[in-house]
Amino acid sequence: MANNFLYSRIGTIVKKKIGNSPKRNYERRIIKEFFRYFKFDISNNSYDIIFILKQKDGSFLEKKEDFKNIITRIQKNDNK
Repeated sequence: MANNFLYSRIGTIVKKKIGNSPKRNYERRIIKEFFRYFKFDISNNSYDIIFILKQKDGSFLEKKEDFKNIITRIQKNDNK
């Protein structure tokens, strides 16, 4: 969702089914790192992005590719 700030923000929700708190925090840190890495790929508009992680699937590189695909979809919707 677009916001009125000059920067994008991220929110993460990790379900308890993922595991204990260290595992859930690890997944949150991964998502935050991906956001830090790809935040400059988001177009000139700023967004509020919320990720809900329901299950732990895939390796680090697969998650990174999925995150990149999400950012690409945001850019395509922005250009419409």
